[in-house]
Amino acid sequence: IPYKEITNSYEKGNDPEYKLKKAIYFVEIDGHLKSFDQARDLIKIFPQHKDEIKRIFYNQKNITDQEVIRFQTYLNK
Repeated sequence: IPYKEITNSYEKGNDPEYKLKKAIYFVEIDGHLKSFDQARDLIKIFPQHKDEIKRIFYNQKNITDQEVIRFQTYLNK
């Protein structure tokens, strides 16, 4: 929310607020970068691993770094 300066005594001023944006993850496949921030996007990238993606990510509302590392470990097996 941007800063708003008050123009009279009846208005309320706003201090700026900073909010963290959602993390975006990237995976490189055949020299091309593909981004994902939801399990749905990851299923589009790896349709052959749909069941494992659902098992790891669908229990959570947001994807976390630890879950991405866990899925990467699964893919590297």
